[in-house]
Amino acid sequence: MLYLAVGLVRYASGRSGNYDLGIFSQAARSWSEGRWPGSAIRGLDNLFADHFSPITVVFGVAWRVWPDPRVLVVTQALALAVAVLLVALAAFGHLRTPVAALLVVGVVLAQGAVSAAVFDVHETGLGAPLMAGLCLGLLERRPDLVVGCALALLLVKEDLGLTVVVAGLLWWWLARDRRTGLLLAAAGVAGLVVAFAVVLAVNPEHSTPYLQFLTGASGNAQGLPGTGVTGGHRWEPALLFAATADVVGLRSPIALLAAPTLLWRAVSSNEAYWQTYFHYDALLVPVAAVALVDVLARPSRRPVLVTTVGLVALGVAASLGIAKLSAWPILDPGAYRLSPRLQAATQIARRLPAGDAVAVQQELGPVFISRLDVRMLSTLPAGPVRWVVLTPDGSSLGASASAKQAWLAAHAPGAEVTTVGGVVVVHLPAPQVVQLPQDAVSAPRP
Repeated sequence: MLYLAVGLVRYASGRSGNYDLGIFSQAARSWSEGRWPGSAIRGLDNLFADHFSPITVVFGVAWRVWPDPRVLVVTQALALAVAVLLVALAAFGHLRTPVAALLVVGVVLAQGAVSAAVFDVHETGLGAPLMAGLCLGLLERRPDLVVGCALALLLVKEDLGLTVVVAGLLWWWLARDRRTGLLLAAAGVAGLVVAFAVVLAVNPEHSTPYLQFLTGASGNAQGLPGTGVTGGHRWEPALLFAATADVVGLRSPIALLAAPTLLWRAVSSNEAYWQTYFHYDALLVPVAAVALVDVLARPSRRPVLVTTVGLVALGVAASLGIAKLSAWPILDPGAYRLSPRLQAATQIARRLPAGDAVAVQQELGPVFISRLDVRMLSTLPAGPVRWVVLTPDGSSLGASASAKQAWLAAHAPGAEVTTVGGVVVVHLPAPQVVQLPQDAVSAPRP
């Protein structure tokens, strides 16, 4: 309920947006109609051109039940809750009840899980229960759970083939089952190859943006590839993982499952991968938690000291999550009602002809997706569209207030313009590509 509450409050307050809720909502609608997961916001007919994530078909199933972006928020919250439940099974099955209860509370509040719930939706959220199941299977030496969850992880994201390779080697080591371990490792390699082959085949340029972050200069202002990027906090995800594992959990071999993810994030040129306030750590929380269970469950000469150190460190990780949650009024019933701007946008969405193409700024986009063909209003070209929806005041992703005002001044005279609750609707005389001008203040110098 905690993850669902924060997700719904974020949506109602207008903090959700085209990136990423809108993108995955359009993909879910495509899946539900029997098509590949395309997104006009992302500018791709098939999101496999960006990332290989067949698991998002789960969003498509949910969309058939309730064609509304909030159903994706509900779906991800359930996935995160299942991940916590599997961690709880590990904790209560191997630790004393008071220790297990404290550990589970810490996991619920861990920053990695809270960040995923706060930052709209993402395929990594759907992969969290699979990672938790894999860790539980390794802990209890259950081959069916290990193999099933590991193979399913190959459907979450292309890089997880490396994690499956590690899982196979760990199974060989822990269970002394060389045959199953090697077959699982081989499946991880095959999954990695197939995933990147699909991305390369589907991508219009036959390239993979993901690998470019490792070999190119994408994602940073310095124009440097990989480890050449200076500054920032490259190892922050590793430090957060260590805190969530309570440091002592790093003694467990299960913690090695996090190594591939932490490594590629550290060597990437995309500085966003170094951050811990997005969704990227959702897959690491179950690994850290079950690794801690593994260590605390072992006989120790100083059990009280080990347990105390572990739970104190977990408390640090949980405090970071609590700090994020404190920014959201989840206990206020009024916080679940749509903001006045979103209410106005919802009214507009109901009035526009179903299926029409519309360019909408970041935070207003999700309410239009159920009925309309939504494009992103930004400094990048979008369209052709017949409608543009924006707020002249306030800046949003890719759309500064000055850029929106400049566009209105140039295009409003020849169009039909109406305003509903502070939201401006521009009905263009003919379909056209819409692109906001670069903000002169923020435009890069030549």
